[in-house]
Amino acid sequence: MPSYTRLPGRTQCFLLTSILFLCLLFFHGHTARAATVDIMLVYDTTASTWVSKNGGIATFSEEAVNRMNQAMQNSDIDLTFRLVHAVSVAYTHQGLSDDLTSIQAGIGSLSLVHSLRNQYGADLVALLVDTGSAYGTVGLGYLLSSWGGSPAYGYTVSSIRAVAVSHTLTHEVGHNFGAHHAKTQNTSPGPNTSLGSYSAGWYFTGTNSTRYHTIMAYSTDRFGTHHQPAPLFSTPLVNWQGAVAGHSQDGDNARLIRETKNIIAAYRATVASSHTVNTQTGTGGSIVPSIRTVNHGESTSFTLVP
Repeated sequence: MPSYTRLPGRTQCFLLTSILFLCLLFFHGHTARAATVDIMLVYDTTASTWVSKNGGIATFSEEAVNRMNQAMQNSDIDLTFRLVHAVSVAYTHQGLSDDLTSIQAGIGSLSLVHSLRNQYGADLVALLVDTGSAYGTVGLGYLLSSWGGSPAYGYTVSSIRAVAVSHTLTHEVGHNFGAHHAKTQNTSPGPNTSLGSYSAGWYFTGTNSTRYHTIMAYSTDRFGTHHQPAPLFSTPLVNWQGAVAGHSQDGDNARLIRETKNIIAAYRATVASSHTVNTQTGTGGSIVPSIRTVNHGESTSFTLVP
């Protein structure tokens, strides 16, 4: 029979309280810490054709990531997306489900994506395709279901036309953080029961009498009522158009993203960018840093060549 020493009741209570306090302190520090998530955008042949007539890959990519960052600011989430690479690949849209499966598995011409992800240190990868419309089913993303993270499933696919005019990319990438749909929608309702019952989108009515849906909620609820998009994640901490944009128990995707953002940000080690900065002096010259892995908190150096 195993032997043990039973602690007095007050001592047990003190120890349990101390342990609980330390756990809460650690968890709060983890969620409060700012995070930067590196993302790579991949354009298939159809998306490349479309974007070539609509501003080009570089401009479109920057605008898409800026829109995602604005959503984080609107939701009071201390998270920044950083575009580390944008690339065209010789893959052609086969249907959203097949596209997502193919890029995650690295099938065929998409096998290059996995090596590029490692080369540029992309925590997440988003495939853009042209479905021919900005409406209907315009995206898919793997839903995070473990507090341990799932780097192998940090992928999404979105219709480039929808990304151009809405928060479709933000929505699909939100799934990678564990954010889920509203509980009161007909198709694929939330929450993400694996991570928390609060991880769901939200419907609300502003003081202007307009009905709104947050980023993770579909535009139409289970009652057939249509809602206008609000550019933020569900949260009871932020008002939008005079109304609370979430609920602490039934609609708080912002909370879940705060809790998982540093998990996602650790999917890949940060890689230093490679930039050429032309000087404006009469002698000319450039600064050309080499790409290398840089861990968080490390310093990196640049060689100045006259």
